[in-house]
Amino acid sequence: MLITLFVVIGIIEIYCDSFTIVTFTGRDIVFTCVRLLMTVGLMYALYLGHVWAKRLLLVLLCLASVVVAAGFLRTHSLPLATVLLFNLVCFVLLKSKQVKAFMLYQKTRKERRDA
Repeated sequence: MLITLFVVIGIIEIYCDSFTIVTFTGRDIVFTCVRLLMTVGLMYALYLGHVWAKRLLLVLLCLASVVVAAGFLRTHSLPLATVLLFNLVCFVLLKSKQVKAFMLYQKTRKERRDA
């Protein structure tokens, strides 16, 4: 379930880049690579079971959802499906029993490793 969320977020990020960048310059490629590395780092922290990573991801997805929705309502240039996907990922992170069980497993695994 969590791996699926990672893939969905990665696809959304690449999809949004295709709308926002018409011609790639060196600066755009650097910013895209840095943002992609930050996304991978956040996903890895979430995979390790860090609660702060889950909270940060939820906040970022909610903010992105609001920004995309505002852009959609104002210009109709960004698809509404992106807003729905962001909200779906937030819902799954908050309500999924599998995600909660995995986070608990990672926490107990970390505690056993540290002891």
